[in-house]
Amino acid sequence: MIKRLPKVGFRPKTSIIYQIVKLESLARFKENTIVNAEFLKSHGLIRSATLPYKILGDGELKKPFIVHANRFSKSAQEKITKAGGKTEFLDKEYEQEQKDISDRKLRDAAYEKSRPAPVEKPKEAPIEKSKTASAEKPKVVSAEKPKVVSAEKPKDKNKAA
Repeated sequence: MIKRLPKVGFRPKTSIIYQIVKLESLARFKENTIVNAEFLKSHGLIRSATLPYKILGDGELKKPFIVHANRFSKSAQEKITKAGGKTEFLDKEYEQEQKDISDRKLRDAAYEKSRPAPVEKPKEAPIEKSKTASAEKPKVVSAEKPKVVSAEKPKDKNKAA
């Protein structure tokens, strides 16, 4: 008989493992280079051109590049665009999701600015306790051990033996 174990939590059927490329490794190439999977594979920065890869923002980038990747970290995207380059997602659905998220954040921020400030309720004056109640101290129960009573029953003197 096979014992069934409970399934706890979320377990995706397949996990996506990304190959990692750091920006500092791209800094050695010429300006305006198109960086894609074949380029990275030919220079030994990734193992396979068919597996997904992610660009991380470790290091500095001073030259503009056109970078194609499955994913980018936020810092990598900022550094590439700051240097004058472009970032292009290979996964168009993911790119659309990212745009939707940023649009939603902008829309939420605009909504928060347009809302009127919440009106605070005036605080009521605290109720004063009577002085007699505060003067009384709580009773302290002593922590003495209780007396041990013998387990034997006392003999009844009135009974005839």
